[in-house]
Amino acid sequence: MAAPKSKTLGSGSSGLQHDLFGAADDLPEGFLYQPDLITAQEETELARHLE
Repeated sequence: MAAPKSKTLGSGSSGLQHDLFGAADDLPEGFLYQPDLITAQEETELARHLE
């Protein structure tokens, strides 16, 4: 049996990822979103503490 073909985006797709959770403007006053604030290693270590 042949493997199923993978689905691809249509030619009209720009390939950009859309914002899933809304704009950063939706944050409470005083909050500031900073992408890449912590490293991937720091994120992993923090996640271990939450397990």
